[in-house]
Amino acid sequence: GTGWDQNDAQVVCRYMGYYEGQYNAFAYSNSEFGAGSGAVVLDNVACNGGEYSLTECSSSGLGVVTNEACLNGSMDAGVVCMEAPCSDGQVRLGNQTYTYMDNTYTYAITGIVEVCYNGTYTWSVCSVGWDDSDAQVVCNYLHGDYIIGVAVVNGSSSFPPVLESVSCSGYESNLTACPSGGLGQVMSPLCLEPYQSAGVVCIQPCYDGDIRLSNQSYLFDEVNMYGGRVEVCFNRTWGTICDAGWDDEDARVICSYFGYGSPYYMAVPVGGSFFGPGDGPVWLENVNCNELSLSPFDCFDSYSVFGDITDQECLTHTRDAGVLCVEQVNVTFICNTGEVRLVGGTTQLEGRVEVCLNNEWGTVCDEGWDDMDAAVTCSLHGFYGGKAVGGDMFGPGSGPIVLSNADCNGSYYHIFQCSSLVIPDSCSHNNDAGVICIPALAIIQTFTNGSSVAGRFLNMSCVIDIAGDGASTVDIVWTNPDGEVFVPDGNRTRLEYYSSYNYHFRMSILFDPVEVSDSGDYECNATANLDNYNTTITNSTTHTLYILAQPDVMLEGDTPRVLLEQETDTISFTISDEYPQLPILGISWYFSTTGESDRINITGDANIGMTALQFSDSFLSLTLESISRDVMGQFTIEVQTSFAVSSSYVNVTIRASPRFIREPEPEVVVVFGSMISQDINISCVVYA
Repeated sequence: GTGWDQNDAQVVCRYMGYYEGQYNAFAYSNSEFGAGSGAVVLDNVACNGGEYSLTECSSSGLGVVTNEACLNGSMDAGVVCMEAPCSDGQVRLGNQTYTYMDNTYTYAITGIVEVCYNGTYTWSVCSVGWDDSDAQVVCNYLHGDYIIGVAVVNGSSSFPPVLESVSCSGYESNLTACPSGGLGQVMSPLCLEPYQSAGVVCIQPCYDGDIRLSNQSYLFDEVNMYGGRVEVCFNRTWGTICDAGWDDEDARVICSYFGYGSPYYMAVPVGGSFFGPGDGPVWLENVNCNELSLSPFDCFDSYSVFGDITDQECLTHTRDAGVLCVEQVNVTFICNTGEVRLVGGTTQLEGRVEVCLNNEWGTVCDEGWDDMDAAVTCSLHGFYGGKAVGGDMFGPGSGPIVLSNADCNGSYYHIFQCSSLVIPDSCSHNNDAGVICIPALAIIQTFTNGSSVAGRFLNMSCVIDIAGDGASTVDIVWTNPDGEVFVPDGNRTRLEYYSSYNYHFRMSILFDPVEVSDSGDYECNATANLDNYNTTITNSTTHTLYILAQPDVMLEGDTPRVLLEQETDTISFTISDEYPQLPILGISWYFSTTGESDRINITGDANIGMTALQFSDSFLSLTLESISRDVMGQFTIEVQTSFAVSSSYVNVTIRASPRFIREPEPEVVVVFGSMISQDINISCVVYA
């Protein structure tokens, strides 16, 4: 459970079919649901919340556990996927399916639109007049911008429609903001059973700059070859590349991009729509990669060249470019083109700069070498910046001198992007360039130890590390959800600071106990003063704290409760919805007449003595039918969560129902011809 948080839990819930919008995900650590058995296979999981499997998230690696405390079963991670409450007008997708498309990360989500009305998602939308603009509003509402919505009509749903005649423009915030017949106002006979329900397909398109190999081939004939038509994404649309100017360097960059780099694979450019013609636009021609190109995006100046095709023959898709990546055998590996290392220094922060080009290590001439070039080089190793040194300060290298006249600035990420392959005659290994790097301040992680349940102890920590030879002072500050510097109250909350000799620092907020009101986003801000380098470095990150409350069970009505014999009455309890609460795992009812000694569990019983019991669906109410004196005593309800048991009780007293009994009829004397006046007493006696 190291670093386990709500984003990780969201991925697990989604993978299990409990999708966002319908379910809220809650993360639990420290073996909240008991210790598991078998091996621990994941540690330091760090999802962003959008993945579809834990294996897509950052981690220490499958089967790699770096925290020894995880191995004893006390830190097993858990989740709760709780159905989300809804408000009228909210929408979700029922019967969802996820489909990956075209062997890329492009995916489609399909489902029937379900609408919340009267507090439940048991309503649909009539598909009469339903179109792509309506679907676009649903998809944007559920999955954010940059999603393409496609309408599905005449879907199958068991839920009756609550909306009809929806007419969105595509830009509204929700369906209820679109013109319609009104929520709950469905009048058209076309919308009646069988229900013609509206559905959507929400397509996650490609992002500008994505690259894929289409119509892929995997050939196994003595040697392994991998290839396909090269396609790029622009304006959220896949398109092809014309083979005009397509050469070995272009193919090398593409093969390396997909993991088939030299020296293990030889890149072969192919044209003439070797892998079949594409469709859609032709985005590029005359792609211009060279030996120093590490990415396809190093091979053109800007996105302005996309779609600017001068060779009209390219537009027919008869010249779509492709690649073959051919596996090489008996290869002796030295290095991968583009790797950079520091050699000859006394610490990891310094050394002679050596780069790998064409799978061979070489040095950089100090002609034009300055601090900006050093900063780009040091950033490749995770450092903050650097100072340039030359004149073989770290000793002369060997092998070729491969780069010179570096001219980097802050926009470059690699020394290859801002250097020349032309080596002046004046350069020798007496002029090998070097760097002294400035340490970087890295926030390794934020995490919590303890329980995320109100009333328990919780420790929220921010851990940082400084690569290199440390700092004179390090300051770590937490800000609370209001954006203010967190100040402990000295009683319920406090701060704890820890540092070690290897420049490892931690600042923790201790909540004892933690409360629901502590929920929110906390920001860890770290500042280090590096006197040795005369500079200050900073970094920050955010940790979301979500605290749940144990359910608060309350009796409806008075206690003690006076019930009447032979009548029917109901005992009801409610659970407060003031705070987000732990999911309820079970509810039990108990009855006793004298106390704990004779307490019995009546949850599954049909009666107590002569009194019949009837529980509500929620088990929060108990109806007593034909009440007898057998039920005079104490009724207790217990609500079980993964954390604790909440309970409440009511004392019941039974009274006999009133009975009305008439006295014998008095004698009336009647004399024919006349009436004799006589006083008559009529009595009514009530027995209780």
